[in-house]
Amino acid sequence: MLLDHWIMCLLLVGPAASFMLAHWQATTFEAEQPDIVAILLGLGFMLLYMLKDSFRGQSLAKRVLRLRVVDRREGRPASVLRCFVRNLTIWIWPVEVLFAFFNPSRRLGDFIAGTRVEHLGGTSTAN
Repeated sequence: MLLDHWIMCLLLVGPAASFMLAHWQATTFEAEQPDIVAILLGLGFMLLYMLKDSFRGQSLAKRVLRLRVVDRREGRPASVLRCFVRNLTIWIWPVEVLFAFFNPSRRLGDFIAGTRVEHLGGTSTAN
């Protein structure tokens, strides 16, 4: 979970900061109205973060660790929707960390989405 977070932050923060800096230098800053470009960029990066496990049930960190997110009942890689739902609970990460501490095989998002993380050899593992 932590490796996934670090990798996604490294991948997203640099481009986001560069784009926003270039955008703000090219426009005048008016504090009274929201910056729609910054809002859309932030929402886009949040969506990418939420869908990080959607390609065959693997994020970059899960590929390195030879893990994947699977549908708990079918054992197939989790769908895009299940991966998205699974990652909705990331926003309450202290609860996720506590949950994973007491139940290392599945985090709260896994229970809600009906998923689990398994090693590519086929055994369930902590995420």
